[in-house]
Amino acid sequence: MNIKEQIGVLNNPFKLPCGYEVSNRIAKAAMTEHLADSTGLPNERHFTLYKRWAKSGASFLVTGNVMVDKGSLEGIGNVVLDYDQSTQRFKIWADTVKENGGQLWMQIGHAGGLSISENSLSPSGIQHIGRVRTFPKPNPMTQKDIKDVIQRFVHAASVAKECGFAGIEIHSAHQFLLNQFLSPLTNTRTDEWGGSLKNRMRLLLEIVKAVRKAVGTGYPIAVKLNSSDGFNHSGGWTEDESVQVCSALEKGGVDFLEISGGSYEATPMLGPQDIENFAERREAFFLEYAKNVRTLAPSIPIMLTAGMRSAEVMADIIESGIVQVIGMGRPLAGMPDAPKKLLSGELDSIPRFYGESLPVMEQLRWFQKQMELMANGHEPELNMTQDLIDVEKTKWNEVYTRNPEELPWFGLDIPVEVEDFLQQLNKGDLMVITGCGVGDTVKIVHTKGFKNVIGTDISSVAIEKAQKRFPGITFKVASTQEVGSKENIHDVNVFDWLNLHQISTDRLDTYLAGLTSIAKNLCLVWIYDSNEVESNKSYTHEGNIYYHNPVIVKKELKKKGLSIKKEFTFMFSTFFNNVRREHVAVGQIYAKQ
Repeated sequence: MNIKEQIGVLNNPFKLPCGYEVSNRIAKAAMTEHLADSTGLPNERHFTLYKRWAKSGASFLVTGNVMVDKGSLEGIGNVVLDYDQSTQRFKIWADTVKENGGQLWMQIGHAGGLSISENSLSPSGIQHIGRVRTFPKPNPMTQKDIKDVIQRFVHAASVAKECGFAGIEIHSAHQFLLNQFLSPLTNTRTDEWGGSLKNRMRLLLEIVKAVRKAVGTGYPIAVKLNSSDGFNHSGGWTEDESVQVCSALEKGGVDFLEISGGSYEATPMLGPQDIENFAERREAFFLEYAKNVRTLAPSIPIMLTAGMRSAEVMADIIESGIVQVIGMGRPLAGMPDAPKKLLSGELDSIPRFYGESLPVMEQLRWFQKQMELMANGHEPELNMTQDLIDVEKTKWNEVYTRNPEELPWFGLDIPVEVEDFLQQLNKGDLMVITGCGVGDTVKIVHTKGFKNVIGTDISSVAIEKAQKRFPGITFKVASTQEVGSKENIHDVNVFDWLNLHQISTDRLDTYLAGLTSIAKNLCLVWIYDSNEVESNKSYTHEGNIYYHNPVIVKKELKKKGLSIKKEFTFMFSTFFNNVRREHVAVGQIYAKQ
């Protein structure tokens, strides 16, 4: 097949069983954006990112997983569509894509036992121990819980249709809740929801049935399904079982299947695994699985997402009739107009990106960073090799072995939101970095063009180290509240990284009073450990109450004359004492009212 014929095949439209016309054979697959603020609602960053993708040439775009239960999040920054959520921003999201020539589908899901939230739910209460975190032990679901989950999917699908989303995709892969019900490794129930395959697939089929009744026959419903658990371990979810579920979904009126496989996290009974090599093996194998699906589900359209990059391979797969749509995820994070370039013949193949050479978890962070950049109106940085999201473990090990005192606390770079905040300020104004530790953040801000920078910290040991490391920068021993009184510094720009372990209830008012007495513009970055994140409440440690709720801080700062301008979240890694840790940060930018 020559290039002209390949382009013809990829541009050929077709109709789903419900009558929805797919304009071409390349779609944007779901990627978790992690861009929502503490409300769980889509925001301007989502709109900016998806406006860009709407012009990508893809026939339709699938959102990252929208959680149907705010009490069961997959990660910080998830979009949530719960009963009490406002729907206006969802409508803006769908309209933004439509106005820029695209069609937006909503992927809806429930994290189940892979939730970062306390008191999460799963089929049998089995705890998941991951490669970067141990998830909180979930509660086994009652009959009432199961009925509630069905209605939550119905609610989310109904709202998606009302708000103008072109279709919905039910997430039943990657070991999230519905996949947990399908797998006998995570579903050990003995009632009608567990045991036999018929029982284990019951929840998924009940959700499809209820959603179809709610949205009608003309509205597209897709299901994302694992081909298998992906574990070299007997007793799990197998391809033979998966093919039988595909057949049941075809009979149940699903409009297309998106084929996936494996999971983000391993369950405790499975032992260590070579995830990186596993991922490579699966990429080439999904087409074989699709052929198997055709034996029991001959007519249901299939979307295949498996790392394909060349027009030739895509066209051959489509021409075979086994697969109808090619799903693209990461290529659109690095090259947002990749489908258009393939469909026009400008490119015959999408190049591989540097991020794909990294270990699996570092790959996720690298591509997440590209999405964050585009969400803030920037271009992808394809030559990005390291920042707070991608810590180069070898370098940290070498520094630690040579001299532990040289190891930075954080500090390879700052988030793009903080970069934007800094760019809006007059670089001649004084910038105070409070709680600066050994000076890394001060040094970074200094290199961004701010020469009038002061770093302060209550620890004289930290300030002594900072001064030795960066002799050309001013450092002072002072608590936040002392900067205004003892140092007589007022109406300046303030940037503060704060670990929430360091501020308890009895200190909060004093701390905020100190900030507001000196800050003209203020950027706070609240650091969490990912195992301790609970964005809607406080927690107690060693008798002190610690706030894990930036909303409380926002209210207090408003009383003191500072109004919030922007909120954002991001994840990053540190490597200290030979232990790698994942962290979550919630950022807030304020200015005087």
